[in-house]
Amino acid sequence: MTINIEQTTELARQARSKGNFEYSFHIMKGELSKFPEHDALVWQHQPLFWSNIHAGKCTLTRRDSSDADFIESLWSDANFMRRFHRQAVDLPPRGQLERILKGEFLSLIGESKALHWIIRDKVGSAQGLLSLTDISMQHRRAEVLLGLSPKAPLGIGAAAMLIVFQFFFRAMKFYKLVSMIYTDNDIALKSTVHLGFRIEGLLRGHMLDPASGHYVDMYQLGLLEHEAFSVANQRLMSRMLSQRLVKN
Repeated sequence: MTINIEQTTELARQARSKGNFEYSFHIMKGELSKFPEHDALVWQHQPLFWSNIHAGKCTLTRRDSSDADFIESLWSDANFMRRFHRQAVDLPPRGQLERILKGEFLSLIGESKALHWIIRDKVGSAQGLLSLTDISMQHRRAEVLLGLSPKAPLGIGAAAMLIVFQFFFRAMKFYKLVSMIYTDNDIALKSTVHLGFRIEGLLRGHMLDPASGHYVDMYQLGLLEHEAFSVANQRLMSRMLSQRLVKN
């Protein structure tokens, strides 16, 4: 029995472009379920990767072209960008930016190696960005990046991270989260360690800071599943995520 992988994945992509994520998954599962060598490809089509995730007063929504205004507002804030991503390039013109965001939204993990969300408060207002990047399906590992707008409510960043812990370790069933933090970002370091990450090393002169022209040091931190669900974090989840995760 033979199957045209390219044709099947294109049909699934067309379904995703119309917002039919369940049908896209149905196409892949129906055609490839008898071929174990394609299990990873089918897995990437699960609707959960495009679902909104609610818990407590925080919601994560997949970043899309409709978020261009918010992205532009953050990129124009030099203080935000210094904390979030000093190496980020300037944004392209609006039309191109929207196409890029739409492409990111529709892509599979195996294509983009990333998942990007908007952090929203209880009334749905955008308050920050959260991303999983350098996703390795082989090693079941990813890097997490989080950035909050200047007026974000207190605690929403921690809540978003706790949601990602549940999604990453329990829903995706991955093994390790990595965080890279500039050594001069004391607030980010303290909050990340508070959530269970362990400092694994100091990377000397690891990145060129475009603003200063100097190479800067970075900490590499890591988090395993048992550390993500420590007693302290479970207390935080119970307090900050007052309801179970809901994906829709």
